[in-house]
Amino acid sequence: MLLMMVSITAAAQSESDKSKEEGNRNVMLNAASANGPREIQIGLPSADVNVLENVLPVTYATNPHSVNTTWRGDASLSHQGLLKIAETALRTGNIGYAVNSFTQFGDKGFNGTLNYKSNHFGLQEFSLNMNGELANDWYYSANMYQDFDPGTFKIKSTPYQDRTQIYKALITRRYDGGAGELTVGYKYRNSHNVYNYATQSAPFIYVGDGSVREYGKFKLGTTSYLPADNTMTYRNMRTGALEQTTLYDASLNKSSEVTLLNDYRWDNGLRWNVAARYAHSRGAMVYQTPMALIDLKSQDNQGLYDYRYRGIDGSVSAYDGQYVQTRMSCLNAGTIDELLFTSELTKKLSRSTLRLGVNEWFYNIDYCSNTTMYDQSVPSDGSYAVRLWDVNKRDGYFYDFNKNASEYYKGHENKLALYLTHDRDVTDKLNLYYGARLEWQSLNGENAAVRGADGNFVGRFADYYLGATAPDGTA
Repeated sequence: MLLMMVSITAAAQSESDKSKEEGNRNVMLNAASANGPREIQIGLPSADVNVLENVLPVTYATNPHSVNTTWRGDASLSHQGLLKIAETALRTGNIGYAVNSFTQFGDKGFNGTLNYKSNHFGLQEFSLNMNGELANDWYYSANMYQDFDPGTFKIKSTPYQDRTQIYKALITRRYDGGAGELTVGYKYRNSHNVYNYATQSAPFIYVGDGSVREYGKFKLGTTSYLPADNTMTYRNMRTGALEQTTLYDASLNKSSEVTLLNDYRWDNGLRWNVAARYAHSRGAMVYQTPMALIDLKSQDNQGLYDYRYRGIDGSVSAYDGQYVQTRMSCLNAGTIDELLFTSELTKKLSRSTLRLGVNEWFYNIDYCSNTTMYDQSVPSDGSYAVRLWDVNKRDGYFYDFNKNASEYYKGHENKLALYLTHDRDVTDKLNLYYGARLEWQSLNGENAAVRGADGNFVGRFADYYLGATAPDGTA
């Protein structure tokens, strides 16, 4: 697939605040996260939040490998900025704003930065960077990030809503009298990121005029709407076996990556930058999606359901609440290999900057989404929900394995692009930015069939997995 993109932007500017290709603007945090970048919805077809570190995207695709599990705006960064939409489109092929960050390299002497953040909910966040000189023209930089975030309300199903560890180490060699800089880096991260997709739901009553009011004693934003039980049963999409996991374990993201950077500057304003990275990762995210809300005491439903729950001592009791919430859990996870390469040649003139760049990005993934359903109580007293089962239909909590939204994909994608940008101050009050991008993409892979060989739709069914036979005998 061949794509071509052309962008032209004109902007008025003041003497004190010129509109360059990258402004050193604040990077806003997500309102639902104390440590992640805001996802800016601008009404254009972009699925990903663009975050770059050393001109490379920190993750090629955000499902199931979200930005917040691999990147934080911590002490390991020397600079953060925000790229304009046009600049992001031309340099990455994605439409939208992009956070542009750069790693803190070693410098002369010994330098250290320690950041600590806490709040009254129990958040403990540490970020430590140490850098200095190893020998003549040899430098080091090491960073540790630790996040213990219970969230803004307690959930019993996981110890933390975010538990993230990120470690970075870099060795830099400056050569040719300081004109060149060669850096080799290693990064390891381990993140259990629960709150983004599992905890952001709550029962409420819609008034009818656009406003809502709280349901019973359930306090919006400060009360958990997840069951206390941490386990989930699902059917493996690949093998068909019934397996168990926990919300915390299913949200595990981890990766190891190696980065090679080279930067060379000539006296005439010409600069050559090369960045390459290989990463091997497990990306994962868990959706706990509310589905139907059943009113057991409505006239139409009386006598149709017989929900029970088990107490802590194992005893079985009848559920006498008014509402039952059905939930679908999507356990998204994949093994990912990324090989990303970007090279840019930049020329600074008196009133303009020219950039010529090339992307060669390769992405390989073995991914599936196992889905499972369960029912839970809707506690009007504000207590923790419990899992329920209807004894008229089943003898366990979980059902309809992979019937809804289950996915499987194994394949790779390659993106090769050449781009050119020109950022010019026409006058002291008028800036003109334009450029072009020529991109070639290739994709190859296999996924769970949605249509059979005869062209007819192949739907999901309960206990679906690769190679399973539907109840009506169709594969």
